[in-house]
Amino acid sequence: MVYRFPFPAFPIGWFRVAKSSDVRPGQLKSIHYFGRNLVLWRSGEGTVRLFDSHCSHLGADVGQGAVVENMIQCPFHGWRFDAEGVCAWIPGDQKIPPKAKLGAWPVHEANGQVMVYFHPDGESPTWTFPTFLEASDPAWSGFHEGPGLPRIRTHVQEVMENGVDLRHIEYLHSKAVVSADSIDVQVEGPILIHRTVQTYNTFGLAKKFVGGAIRGPLEFQMVGLGAALTRATLDVGFEIRYSFLFFSTPIDAEHVEFNSMMSVKKFRSRAATHLLLKKAMREGKSIGNWSGHAGSHARPSASMTRVSKVARPCLAAVDR
Repeated sequence: MVYRFPFPAFPIGWFRVAKSSDVRPGQLKSIHYFGRNLVLWRSGEGTVRLFDSHCSHLGADVGQGAVVENMIQCPFHGWRFDAEGVCAWIPGDQKIPPKAKLGAWPVHEANGQVMVYFHPDGESPTWTFPTFLEASDPAWSGFHEGPGLPRIRTHVQEVMENGVDLRHIEYLHSKAVVSADSIDVQVEGPILIHRTVQTYNTFGLAKKFVGGAIRGPLEFQMVGLGAALTRATLDVGFEIRYSFLFFSTPIDAEHVEFNSMMSVKKFRSRAATHLLLKKAMREGKSIGNWSGHAGSHARPSASMTRVSKVARPCLAAVDR
């Protein structure tokens, strides 16, 4: 199959590979991303580790093994690898070859998710994935799992480009949003912030109270090409604030896994907070359809061209 994108399949940066709660001590979790078989493991000290799943001995899948004495034990010949991926024991007290180790990946837990850093040359991270205030501030609901797509035919950059492509909003999200206007773009290293003002097609009852359309700022924050956070504020006679956190992770050169989470600023009433969260969940279901995307990269609109010129340094930092 001919690779159809004009950029690398796997960009440099942090990508989500699991929920933190799904990686339990003493268990191995086999996963497949970046075109590779990998194994997740939480050590006895509570630290999550990620390794290439093939044993350096004869290539057996260590993800099918077990955790023994706080080490990963290969199911084929019983070789054991420590929390750094280094072989620490071979049955029969045989001499350990110096190259007997598993390929280790940089891992960081943030926002209740396991994030992994990818670099084609195995270089160490040059930045740390942030923990957002919605995950820890008691004034917020915390992040709740939203809709996702386990396998879509696209590239992570195509997913993240939605944050600067305002033209699609009036069509794909027309039930919720009437229009969106770009205000400014700010780039700081691997982070791009696109500030917009949106006019909403929802909150019909609130329109009567405010005497017109419901408008408010929406900030799109792209964190590398693996995640994006949108923060919206609406005045419907009182202030509503909610955030969507999106993740896109390459499965292979042609497919991406998409996940999302939602958070809302709490009201005094727990019931009102719950209702707003449910509403945000419903609206979040319109997350797009990239399946079978032709990837033609047609000429962008004038507004997208302006934003893309500012965004180019950010994309260059993560594309290789």
